[in-house]
Amino acid sequence: MSIVFVTYLAFEIPSNLVLKKITPSVWIAFITAMWGIIAICQGFVNNYAGLIVCRLLLGAFEAGLFPGLT
Repeated sequence: MSIVFVTYLAFEIPSNLVLKKITPSVWIAFITAMWGIIAICQGFVNNYAGLIVCRLLLGAFEAGLFPGLT
């Protein structure tokens, strides 16, 4: 679970910068959809490396989701 926070911390500021360039309706819809797709993909992984990749991507997309909604 803690692997999520590595990319969460790394992508929080860049995601907020992108949020200023792109309209929030487009950006939040995109990262919400990607977050959902990655969350579903976690159910289909077959090994530990695939799970780590999914968790890293989940943290990257979640980094923009929470600050963008508040």
